[in-house]
Amino acid sequence: DKAMYILVVFAEDSYGNQVDPPLEVQVVVDDVNDNAPICEEELSVFEVQENEPTGSPVGHLMVHDADDDNTPNALLSYSLVTQTPSSVFTIDGISGRIQTKQMLQRRDATEYHLTVRVNDPGFSTECKVLIKVID
Repeated sequence: DKAMYILVVFAEDSYGNQVDPPLEVQVVVDDVNDNAPICEEELSVFEVQENEPTGSPVGHLMVHDADDDNTPNALLSYSLVTQTPSSVFTIDGISGRIQTKQMLQRRDATEYHLTVRVNDPGFSTECKVLIKVID
């Protein structure tokens, strides 16, 4: 896929004689937002140590968009749709980095299930996340 094409145009009369000098025309192809974000894993699994302080990093959700990286069409934003149990994690809306909102204890829950919505300017997808609390 090329981003630009250069065409050379020749003008001739009905006898095939060149009327004007050749003219170079540049055609620039713009990216169209025709690809939705794609989660790299069907289920992203992360582990977090219990008793880690609030704000500890858990993992980075890996998502890609096949649109041109140098256009707004590939800019992604992340948001939490659901988490069970609730209100334990946050996600950075720009980077997709998940972190804790509180100190975790295995006796409270050994696993957490999250659904993350990932948007580009025209499409969205939902990624599933499993977070395991380990000793």
